[in-house]
Amino acid sequence: MQMYKVFFNNKPIVLEQDHNFAPTEPDTLCYMFGSKKGLAETINFFSKATYPGSLLIFDKDKTRLIEIFESLFRVIHAAGGVVINNNEEILFIYRLDKWDLPKGKCEHGESYEETALREVSEECGINDLRIERTLTTTMHTYELNGIPVLKKTHWFQMRYEGDESLVPQTIENITKADWVPIGRLAEIKTNTYSSILDVLRIQAGE
Repeated sequence: MQMYKVFFNNKPIVLEQDHNFAPTEPDTLCYMFGSKKGLAETINFFSKATYPGSLLIFDKDKTRLIEIFESLFRVIHAAGGVVINNNEEILFIYRLDKWDLPKGKCEHGESYEETALREVSEECGINDLRIERTLTTTMHTYELNGIPVLKKTHWFQMRYEGDESLVPQTIENITKADWVPIGRLAEIKTNTYSSILDVLRIQAGE
């Protein structure tokens, strides 16, 4: 089973089975699962505290732990893409003062692939996109009308070979869409989300 990592305000919670699992993040708090109530209290503490930087939760039954963890949230699904053009540039959007990758919520009856293609087209104004491969799934949390939400975003590498002008979807608070050359990625990475950094690492094979 792949690593189960969820971001809370850019800080990761990792669920694991082996209590000997070595933390990969600095300033990690470790918690052995005892009860659903204790899990909820630990998550609430972590989400509000400035320390620690990450939380590692163990249970001998990782599948059960994930089920209990997810029962604390409303789970929604989204999909998006790492879009590459003929110049090997990557498509980024600028929204709410952060660089991001185009993505959005799944509509009823859509596959993750269909959602990813639609959202890139809507958010950036380009068509004729082609999915090359599946990358990963990232997870993060937020509150919606007082309800805790766990969003699972399914990522795909895409290819775009057209020459349409990029048109940012301003109704979604996107102020810029830009093709970013590899040489500018370091600049982008200083002002993006931790989950996006994970996607870029996997896309690059790191």
